[in-house]
Amino acid sequence: MKTTISRERIDGWDRISLINDRVTLQVFPELGGRVTSLFNRRSNREWLWAPPTGLRLFRNRLGDSFAAGTHVGLDECIPTVAPCRWKGRELPDHGEIWALPWAVDAAALVDGVLSMTVDLPITPLRFARSIRLEGNCVRFDYRLQNLGAQQEDYLWAMHPLFTLQAGDRLELPDDVSSIRLECAAGGTTDGRGANWSWPEPFAGVRLDRLELPDNSEGYLKAFAMPQVGEVRLRTANTGCALSIRWDVAATPCLGLWLTRGGYRGWHHLAVEPSNGAPDSLETAVNDWRRSGKLNPGEERTWWVEWSLHDGPG
Repeated sequence: MKTTISRERIDGWDRISLINDRVTLQVFPELGGRVTSLFNRRSNREWLWAPPTGLRLFRNRLGDSFAAGTHVGLDECIPTVAPCRWKGRELPDHGEIWALPWAVDAAALVDGVLSMTVDLPITPLRFARSIRLEGNCVRFDYRLQNLGAQQEDYLWAMHPLFTLQAGDRLELPDDVSSIRLECAAGGTTDGRGANWSWPEPFAGVRLDRLELPDNSEGYLKAFAMPQVGEVRLRTANTGCALSIRWDVAATPCLGLWLTRGGYRGWHHLAVEPSNGAPDSLETAVNDWRRSGKLNPGEERTWWVEWSLHDGPG
């Protein structure tokens, strides 16, 4: 199935689209490699979320809080998600690359592959991501290299915001029976480190139905540690679905963010494959002991796949 590449300027920024007869994917390399659209061309469903006010495009500055960002689609977080101090470095909110322009490999683009690279400005790491369409599947391949002279700790998290529709269900692997909180609001006083049963932490509250204890004020960030790297977001009444598969051996954690009005009145979901937890690199290394390490000159690779399904079966 042939992939068509479209390149145009939108509001002064370069947008690259990968298109086949199943999927349209849109990416802004100059805006932190942000993916702004994952469109199912057969069901006409847009899976990536944008604020109700519409698509806003601007480049953040290194050190901006995520709250000051565009909140559109997918961005990448590395070497931390939450701001923290580590090895004498002040690491910014959402990491170091979401506010930077990424370099595009022009030769790979001719072959239908969007391959981009960016060097972190604080931590001596080089991050590379390639995207290709394979039928109904979007394949992300990642490579991380330590350019420094000492071992480096890091957190990576894929951070996509997905749209929600009536009847949507979140299906986690069967081995997931609990999740561990980063934070929660609305109808609960539980804080970081608390464990909730999955999918029903409280009587009548079903997280798989994307419910929270107080949907009018609720939000949740939590982590699961599945043995199988596959999640599905499915619309119960149509069967339309997005399945997410990832390299669970290299990235064994799964972050989940859900807001049902508690964050700015918005409703969306993030399903975030990650190599560690929680969101602060400092806490991940010292407390939860879930993070990655790279020796000088060492490289690590991993992958994620998004597959679009049009209906039952």
